[in-house]
Amino acid sequence: MIEKIQSFISQHPLLTGIIGLGVMLLFVLILFIPSTSKELSPPSQTNTNANDNAKNNSNFSQTKTQTTPWVVGQNENYIISFPQSWNTTTRAVAGGGTAVTLTPPDFKESEPFPILYIESTPANVLTPTQKAATLAPLKMTQTETTFKSNPAIQISGTLPFTPGSSNPNQSLIHKTYLIFQHSNNLYMLSYAEYEDKNQQTNEQLMRSILNTIQFND
Repeated sequence: MIEKIQSFISQHPLLTGIIGLGVMLLFVLILFIPSTSKELSPPSQTNTNANDNAKNNSNFSQTKTQTTPWVVGQNENYIISFPQSWNTTTRAVAGGGTAVTLTPPDFKESEPFPILYIESTPANVLTPTQKAATLAPLKMTQTETTFKSNPAIQISGTLPFTPGSSNPNQSLIHKTYLIFQHSNNLYMLSYAEYEDKNQQTNEQLMRSILNTIQFND
């Protein structure tokens, strides 16, 4: 039998080489296919380990997610998601409550937009109508709407000034406020962006961030 195999190999060297190459390729595929399947991405999940907190800013904590470049921020009243590269600052509000400001990584004091602001205060201080009245000097358009099933007042328009810049050629600023009561808190959400070529992109991003809000009650 061995002599016949040796005779066949000597008479057909090219065919023998092709068969041998095929056997080697089959061996390589069998060896590496199982290891490739182990590299499949795990199901989406949020890392809630306290040691993975990206930042701790006053009472507003942030936790990285494993599958998206966003972080989850929360305080005693709500949870919100936003891009991991964005910065947050928290301050106390006169009369009680907190305010969180979110800004992109290239934020500059001289050009402070786009910017997103979330203020929560006790509902027994002002009603949504009274809060909206404090913005009357801006002379912007006021309409009734809803936010997360809460009746809300929306105030939007172009600001009558350009804060943070002495550049006379700076673009005008468009700002939107949402004022409403949820549970025992009065909320004022606002976002602003330059009226330039990036306005629509920036506005859509900030609306996407606000739409992630989940209230804790």
